[in-house]
Amino acid sequence: MPKVVVENSDRSGLAPAVAGIFKEFGGGRAFLKKSGEVFLKVNAIDFRAYCFTDPVFLGAVIDYFYQEGAKRVYVMENATQGNFTRMVFARNGYLEIIKKHKARALYLDEGPAASISLPHLGYPIDTARVIVEKLIEQKDQHTYVSLPKLKTHSMTGVTLGVKNQFGLIHQYDRIDDHNFRLHQKLADILCVIKPDFTLIEGLEATDHGHYPLTSCPERFVVPLQVLIGGDDVVAVDTVAVKVMGMDPGKIEHLRWAREWGLGEGDLNKIEIKGDLKRFTHKFTDELIPDFPPDVNVIKGKERVCKEGCQNNLLMLVQMLAFDQGGKGGFSLVIGKGFEKEDLKKTRHRVLVVGKCAVEEAAPVLKREGRRVFQVSGHNNLSGMLQALLILMRVNPLKITGSPGQSLFLVGQALAHGSKATVLRPDRRRRWQHK
Repeated sequence: MPKVVVENSDRSGLAPAVAGIFKEFGGGRAFLKKSGEVFLKVNAIDFRAYCFTDPVFLGAVIDYFYQEGAKRVYVMENATQGNFTRMVFARNGYLEIIKKHKARALYLDEGPAASISLPHLGYPIDTARVIVEKLIEQKDQHTYVSLPKLKTHSMTGVTLGVKNQFGLIHQYDRIDDHNFRLHQKLADILCVIKPDFTLIEGLEATDHGHYPLTSCPERFVVPLQVLIGGDDVVAVDTVAVKVMGMDPGKIEHLRWAREWGLGEGDLNKIEIKGDLKRFTHKFTDELIPDFPPDVNVIKGKERVCKEGCQNNLLMLVQMLAFDQGGKGGFSLVIGKGFEKEDLKKTRHRVLVVGKCAVEEAAPVLKREGRRVFQVSGHNNLSGMLQALLILMRVNPLKITGSPGQSLFLVGQALAHGSKATVLRPDRRRRWQHK
């Protein structure tokens, strides 16, 4: 029976809380391997507030492993599409923490790539070569610890330990099957690589998806002051879903993981150390209903995937409108199976998103004289962001802040071979025609 520990903690008590959780599993030394190297995979999709694993918590984990005898600790991530990891680490406080606690940053979007094959979906995807060499081929010599943040997710229900591994693969390989097959893809990645330990940071959890609006954090951020840890990532995620008042049976990637024997997903078969009674907030993965009134959404009658062309698009529109002062006055077209009368309701400027809509609706709208922006692929987040910045008249430097620092970091990332989509327009064009 796998064990999952639920430990209460605020930021001032993180060190004993982290040590206490590992003590239930024989201590950190029990997880150190021949090399003495520890790889910590944070959730750092962006530098926006509440989007990333807490830096103070990260520092406590780094310190703990050094105290347990680790020779070297790495902090690794590959940020979300439209962003790059070097920028995120510089802006969210990670670089200061990494330097202070004598760890090393590992930007997975930079450096040589290597392929892994998904056993069920049956195609290769790219990751950093260091992941293949050290955490797959030499997994008996290196320690891999996942440090997700306790968050809901508008496309996958939650983004915890299993979903955290999506950040191991390169951004251009996150587009294919980022649709109704996304849950299966997440479980397929777990078939290839598993963390030795998963420790979820829930000092503050996020409601209504993984991108809280900074203009109204009180609607998204729920202080829980909890850490959740164990050596079975599926079991840890299952308990974390329960902590959020959600039904683990409705999280599809956990269902796939259970069916494929990748971990325990039955709460009755998990030993839970800790009291769950204090967690009463009922989280939801649904986006808040607020939306700019002068942006109308035209959906086809078929295949409007919340995991693909729908929810990330709507989230971006909300973020640019309410946090960045973006303008409306355009239409969004997604899905397939459109009625001609519906397409006639579109405004002059139209953003058509997703392979299905681009193939069916875009030619019709162009013949009707609309100014059409189109982004193909399954959840091509970088392409969507690029189009919306133009449509909503938002300067990207307003989002990234300090123009000088941003340009410097872009130069550094390019010099180190970054494969982040925001830096590779040649790849963006290739995706558009997939």
